[in-house]
Amino acid sequence: MPLKTLWRPDGSRVEVQRNLATLRTANAHTGRKYLEQPFVDLLMDGLAGKAPDGSATPRFRGYETGRNVALVGFTLSSGLRAQEFAYLTVYEVLPLPARRSSIPISLPLAPSTTKGGKGRSTWVDFDALSGVHTYMAMERVAAVTGSSWNPADALEIEEPTHDGARINGV
Repeated sequence: MPLKTLWRPDGSRVEVQRNLATLRTANAHTGRKYLEQPFVDLLMDGLAGKAPDGSATPRFRGYETGRNVALVGFTLSSGLRAQEFAYLTVYEVLPLPARRSSIPISLPLAPSTTKGGKGRSTWVDFDALSGVHTYMAMERVAAVTGSSWNPADALEIEEPTHDGARINGV
């Protein structure tokens, strides 16, 4: 087996045997892909019903534009996976910090929300988190309050916490 030389923090040298046949490289599909900022700006303007130059579009007939902008902005800022975004509940959204900060805010994700049932943590910008809180406090409440729609097989959420909740008694 080939020897590999490693150096310890104290400066001493260590020879390590390693079977190179067992080493694996990362899969090609695991690379992260980021959207270019001009495309993000165009997407966010489109969701808000604006023209590509940012001006208002009188012909736009969008639905729930505030929700769309807030949630897509939150997702782009935090890097949530599609499954994590779909399973994220209002109880898992962090409270808004007392002061605005340019430093990203740590966003812990519950094991029940994340891939493989393993909790993880990511980061979110203050503006994106603020947009979600604005949506939850105003538009979401306005859309739900007084609604006569009540599905027969609605999910009953009980005892909600960051780590999960009881759904339909389970």
